Amino acid sequence: MCVPQHVVCSGIRGKLLSLSSIFAVLPLRHRFPILLLMVLTALAGWVVATCVRLSPDLAPLLPDQGSGVALATFVRAFHGGDPGLVLLEGDDPAEVHQAALHLSTALIPLFPASTRLALEEQSLTPGRLLLLADDPLRRDLVAFLEPSALRARLAETRALLLAPGSAVLAPALARDPLRFGQVVAERRAPGARGRGDGELVSPDGRARLVIVEPPGSALHSEEARSFVRQVEAVIQRTQAEFPKVRVRLTGGPSLAVATEDLLRSDLTRSGLLALFLASAVFVGLQRRPRALLSVLPPLVAGSLLASAVGAVFSGGIAGVAVAFVSVVLGVGMDSGVHVHAAVCEAVARGVTSPAQEALARVIRPVLGAALVAGSAFACLALSRVEALRQLGLLAAAGEVATALWICAFSPWASGWLERRAGGLPPPPRWAFSLVRLSRHRLTRSVSLVAGVALLVMLFWTGGPDRSGGLLLIRPEGLAPQQVYRDIAARFDQLDRPPWVVLVRDVDEEAARTRADRLVEVLLGHPEVTGTMDSLTSWAPARTTLERRREALRALDLPRRAADLEAALQELRFQPDRFREVLEELARPTDPPTPDVLRRRFIGRDGARTVVQIETRAPDPEALTALVHSVDPAANVTGWGALEPTLREALAGDLGRVGGWAAALLVASLTLVVRRPRDVILAAAVVVMELVVVLVGMRALGIPLHLYDALVLPVLLGVTADEVLFVLWAVRRGEDVEDALVRETPVVAATALTTATGFSSLLVCSFPPLRHLGAVAALGSAVGVVLALLVVPAWARSAHSARSVSS
Repeated sequence: MCVPQHVVCSGIRGKLLSLSSIFAVLPLRHRFPILLLMVLTALAGWVVATCVRLSPDLAPLLPDQGSGVALATFVRAFHGGDPGLVLLEGDDPAEVHQAALHLSTALIPLFPASTRLALEEQSLTPGRLLLLADDPLRRDLVAFLEPSALRARLAETRALLLAPGSAVLAPALARDPLRFGQVVAERRAPGARGRGDGELVSPDGRARLVIVEPPGSALHSEEARSFVRQVEAVIQRTQAEFPKVRVRLTGGPSLAVATEDLLRSDLTRSGLLALFLASAVFVGLQRRPRALLSVLPPLVAGSLLASAVGAVFSGGIAGVAVAFVSVVLGVGMDSGVHVHAAVCEAVARGVTSPAQEALARVIRPVLGAALVAGSAFACLALSRVEALRQLGLLAAAGEVATALWICAFSPWASGWLERRAGGLPPPPRWAFSLVRLSRHRLTRSVSLVAGVALLVMLFWTGGPDRSGGLLLIRPEGLAPQQVYRDIAARFDQLDRPPWVVLVRDVDEEAARTRADRLVEVLLGHPEVTGTMDSLTSWAPARTTLERRREALRALDLPRRAADLEAALQELRFQPDRFREVLEELARPTDPPTPDVLRRRFIGRDGARTVVQIETRAPDPEALTALVHSVDPAANVTGWGALEPTLREALAGDLGRVGGWAAALLVASLTLVVRRPRDVILAAAVVVMELVVVLVGMRALGIPLHLYDALVLPVLLGVTADEVLFVLWAVRRGEDVEDALVRETPVVAATALTTATGFSSLLVCSFPPLRHLGAVAALGSAVGVVLALLVVPAWARSAHSARSVSS
C-alpha cells in the first residue's frame, strides 16, 4: 500500500510541532540549560561521526599489570603486522599449483614486499649457512668440508642431478652443492613453518598457502580495509580463472576488518534491540505510548554524549566496551519512568504546575539513583583491563548525562503530553498482590532462610565455572577464523597454543643480540624448548655475526674453498658455474633481513623494540626458568598464558573494583536516604542478590571470567536504584500501602527496562558481551524481586516499629 506524500509530510510536521510545543511550555529559566544540552549533544554527534572508532585490537582486552603485561606487549608488537594468508584448495595438485602461481603473479605488483620467493633470494650458499649456524651446527657443517667427506657429499649431489626429474633440483643444488641447507632444515625441525619461499604446500599437494605482506598495520582500519579489498579482487579473478580451486583469505588484516565489522554489527543490533525492548516495557507498564516522546530524546542524547567520550580513547572503543550503548539505554530509561509517573500523578491531582511539582518530588531520588549507578560503573575504571575501564567510564558518563537530560526535559514534555489526561488508571492487580505479600511476617522469615540456604549452596558448589581462555577474546562466526582452522588442519600447525620468548630493548641491535644469545642456549635444550623458530636462524644481529666471523677465520675458509673447487673438477662438475658459491665460501657476506622476517620476529611497543622467539615448549615453567637463567629481563608468554593471566587479573580486579563499588554504594545511600538502618537493609539486599546470581550462573552454565565478573559490582548500583525508590516510598510520610502500590509498577518498569537493556547483549557474537549481558540481566531480574518483596517487608517492619515507639 502506497502512502501519499502529503500524509507522510503531515505526520513529520506533527511530530516537529509537538516537540516545538514542548519547548514552548518550558519556563524561561529552564530554556538555557536545555539549549546548552542541545548544543553539547550536537557537538557530541559531530565528534561521534568524525572521531570515534571501534578497535579490533585484542591488547585492550588483556590486563596491563602482572603477567598480562608481557602478553599485551606481544599482541601490540606483532598482531598489527600479521601477514595476509591466502589458502588455495582443490582436488588436482597441479591445478592448485597453477592457481597459486597465478595469484602470486597478480599480487606481486600490488604488494612488492610479498613473502613469496623473498627468502629464496637470500641465496643460502654454504658460506652463508656457515655464518648463520650456531656452534654445534657449525661443527656438523665443517665436518663435510674435510676432503673425504666433501667428495662423498659431492658424489651424492651428482647422483641426484643425474636422476630422472632432477631438473627441479638443479637451481637449489647450483647454489648449495654440498646440501648444507638440507642439514640445516633437518636440524631446524620438521615443525618449522614454511619452506622459505613464502608458500606452504600440504603433504598431498592439494592445498597451498600464499603469504602476502601488507604495506601497513592491521590495526589501522583504512590500511587493513584497503589491503583486504585489493587481495579479494585478485582472489575473485583467480577463482574465475580456476573454478575448481577454492581460494580464501585470512590473516591479520582480514581478521581485523572482520572483527571491526562484527563489533559494529553487535553495537548496532544490541543498541536497537535495547531501545525497542525498553520502549516496549515502558509502554506496556505505563500504558501511554505518547509518553515515549518525553523519554526517547533524552535517552538518545545521553547515548550520544556518552559515545563522544569514546573520542578520548586514542586506540578506539575496544571489545566489551561497546556494551555501553545497551547499558545506557536500558539503565537510563529508569529515570524517565520515575519522572513520567510523577508527572502523571501530579496531573491527576490537578496541580497547577505538574512538571515543577513532579520535578521537586523526584529530582533527589532520580539524581541520587543516577549517582549510585554511575559510581558503580565508574568503579570499573579501577580495572587492570583497558576495555573494562572504557566500559565503566562510558556507561557512567551516559548514566549521568541521561539523568540530567531527563530532569531538564522530561517533566515539561510529560506535562504537555498529559495535559488533557484524566485520572490515573488504577494500579495493576499484581501490584496489590505483591504489596500484600510483602506485608506478611512469613516473607521476612522466608527471605532470611533462603538467603542462608543460598549462601551455603554457593560455598558447597564452588560457584560458577571459571574456565575460559582464547575463546573469550576471539569473536565467533568470523569467516577468517574458519580459514585459520582449515590451515591448522591442512598443514598440521598450531597443535598447541604457541609460546614465545620476548626480548625488549630501546636499541634494536641490543635486543637482537640478546635474542641471539638466548637462541644459542635454548638450542642446546630441545627437551625444554621443543621445536623453535627465530630470526637468529636467518639473520642474526651484527654483533652475533662478527663473533661468528671470528670463529670462521680459524677454519681457513679460503683453503676450504680451494678444496671444494678441486673436488668439483675431480668429479667432472664445471667449477665456473659454482664461482659465486666458491667466493662466498672463502669470504662469507652478511645475509639480508627480508621484510617478511622483520615483521614476523621484530615488533615495536612504544619506544622499545621487541624481538620474539617462537617455541612449542612442552613445559612453559621449565622454559621460563631456563630463559631467566640466561636473560632475567626476557619474558615467556603466548596464548597458552591467557587463561591463567585472566584468572590472576580477576582475583585482583574483583576485590579492588568490588570494594570501591561497595564503599561508594554505602556513601551514596547514606547521602540520599540518610538512615543507617536503610543503608544496612540496602547493603544486605544487594549482597543477597550477588549470592543468588552466582548460584544461578552455576545452574545455567554461565562461566565466570574477568569480563562478566566485573559486572557484579555494577549490579550493586543498579539494584540500589530500585531499592532506593522503594525506601523513598516507605519513608516519605504518606500511607505506606498506597505509596507501595503506586511505586511497585514504576520500580518493576525500571528493573525490566534495565534487564532488557542488558539482555539485548545476548544477540552479540562476541562471547564476553553475551556473558556480560546474561549475568547483568539475571541480576536485574533477581534485583527487582528483592526490591519489591524483601525491601518493603523489612522496611515496613522497621517503619512500624518506629511508629509504635513514637
